[in-house]
Amino acid sequence: METKDHTTRSHAYDPARLLDALALHTGASSDARLAKKLQVSKHVIGGIRQRRISVSATLMLHIQEATGLSVPEIRHLVGDRRRVVRMAGAGPGRSRLR
Repeated sequence: METKDHTTRSHAYDPARLLDALALHTGASSDARLAKKLQVSKHVIGGIRQRRISVSATLMLHIQEATGLSVPEIRHLVGDRRRVVRMAGAGPGRSRLR
């Protein structure tokens, strides 16, 4: 009989777990309602759930503003284990202010 290691699984990258937790946190009963509460397109939510769109640092900040959850909490929910999260377009040598 095969058993699943839930502790390992809970730490794996899983954007659906983040969306489910956000729906619970906001009281949204569907992805469309969650999108409305987060003020993003329902296509973004669908893309994240289907792993066609990644949960970017910019999106994490947007989720933080909409829900009050901290970025470390959001990263934990999605299973993000990166040590550094960079904003899109903010690479080395690029001016951050224009």
